[in-house]
Amino acid sequence: MLIKEYAYCPRIAFYKYFTLWEPPTESMKSPRYTKLHLARLLRSYGLEGDIYMEHPVRSRSLGVYGKVDAVVVDNNKLYVVEVKLDTSKSRLKKRGFHHLLQLAAYTIAAEETFHRPAEKSFIVALLRDEVLEVKIGPNIRRTLTNIVKEMKRYIEQQALPPKTPIKSRCSSCFYRKACT
Repeated sequence: MLIKEYAYCPRIAFYKYFTLWEPPTESMKSPRYTKLHLARLLRSYGLEGDIYMEHPVRSRSLGVYGKVDAVVVDNNKLYVVEVKLDTSKSRLKKRGFHHLLQLAAYTIAAEETFHRPAEKSFIVALLRDEVLEVKIGPNIRRTLTNIVKEMKRYIEQQALPPKTPIKSRCSSCFYRKACT
């Protein structure tokens, strides 16, 4: 989807889109959870139903697609789950807004894919074995829509977007040598 990357630093999304390659992250090299582990965590939180892992979802309204970490379907109820190595509610608010936007995009795409509204959305913090409920309300949906439109403008124009204003993110960025 590239939304998380764009919200973190617009240039990362641009480079990934046009090179069609990204370096594997540690979580890509060795996933740290199994369906069984995730199912146990979700059930301990009270979520029951069929769990679809790495499920493809598409939003025609946003014009995006991707694979959500997990979708839980219980009768007519839909729950969207994104898995992160470690986070917390306060971290999501301070430094993890890009994760919230990613979850919002997957929530909207899952709603359109499964033809029903999401009852709730969650981020699972693996290191804490914690399930964090996240409200995907109208404000974050509007913000997401605006970011997707902005990102698409840069892609359509093949114009390099601005760098992130948070310079500390550049020091560990794979693309820092290509970034001018």
